[in-house]
Amino acid sequence: MEFRAVNFTSTSLVRWDFGDGAVENDTSPPVITHTYHSPGAYSVRAFDGGSGSPFAQTTIRVMPERLITFSPPDPRAGEEITFRAVNFVSSTLRWDFGDGTVLYPAGTQVTHVYGTAGPWTIKAFDRSGSAEVATSLSITVFPSQGPRSEFAVSFIQLRFEDGKSYKVVPREFGALTAFAEIKFEGTGVLQAQWLVDGMPFKTVFTNLLFAGNTIIDSGRVPGLPSLMPGLHEVTLRLMQPVAEFEVPVIRYFVTADAVPREAVDFFLDGAVTIDGAALGGDDATIEAPVGKHFLLKGRVRNESGTAVAFALLRVFLDEEIVDQKIVHDLKPGEERGFESSVFNPTAGRKRLVLALYDISRRPAAILYLREISVVPPK
Repeated sequence: MEFRAVNFTSTSLVRWDFGDGAVENDTSPPVITHTYHSPGAYSVRAFDGGSGSPFAQTTIRVMPERLITFSPPDPRAGEEITFRAVNFVSSTLRWDFGDGTVLYPAGTQVTHVYGTAGPWTIKAFDRSGSAEVATSLSITVFPSQGPRSEFAVSFIQLRFEDGKSYKVVPREFGALTAFAEIKFEGTGVLQAQWLVDGMPFKTVFTNLLFAGNTIIDSGRVPGLPSLMPGLHEVTLRLMQPVAEFEVPVIRYFVTADAVPREAVDFFLDGAVTIDGAALGGDDATIEAPVGKHFLLKGRVRNESGTAVAFALLRVFLDEEIVDQKIVHDLKPGEERGFESSVFNPTAGRKRLVLALYDISRRPAAILYLREISVVPPK
């Protein structure tokens, strides 16, 4: 802001008091500049010769700084962007969006759509559009597709391992897996849930970066449920980002004939606290302390005439794997004990699943499957 001393006696010294605590001895009158950093009313005084009583004084009002805001914060090409002029004197403005579009007369809030990505400079002219100096804002408009676009899924294809959308398997088949081929834009965390016959089977969380394609699966251990003969439907529910299209469904048919099992028995001896105290419950229920670990104890015994090279024991709490152990070279007639630690985070009822697989063969064969409810102590 410029101040001028008019009709002063001194030509070499005028002392200025700008009313905001700043005082300047100007050795080259009659003009001086000063910047106010806060809005408000200020009394400006000028002292002729640098001392004595003020020769002249005036009161000025400093208005808040003009600025332009916009939303959304990460605008995309083809997306409507809202611009707002803040602290302008006039309610009628002239807008220049930098892409050849000028809007006049216009209000203090306007919208604009950029057809292409890139850096753009927006200008707003105050005083009914006649202001010589514009208030400006520079923004970056991102592409509607690609790494910098908004995180979104644009395509999903479901299939089984052989690439087909339909499969026939025997009852108790232990290695049925569904796959989802996903095309996505932008960067974000994919949250999805596999559904079997409309019921949640497995939840998936995975980071996706810089636009592209990815494949997620429903899990090989345990595979999709195959205890109930008949037709079953598999699909994927997107929780983040939300799909703007219908996700396809694939199907598999479970026959009445079961997969032959090896003669390997599994015995669950019970559950105890970390200190060794027995937990309440029965064959189908464990009363587990909330917010603490507990131990499952059991045995695996090979009653067949051949050795099992590798058996995998996995423990699931709801849909999360909480522990897994490998049993190596289980000889005929041999029995091995095991302990598995499980953490019970909350007081709600949970589903504990114990699954034992022979992973020395392809596909893996299920040897044992048992479901137990975990509940708070009575």
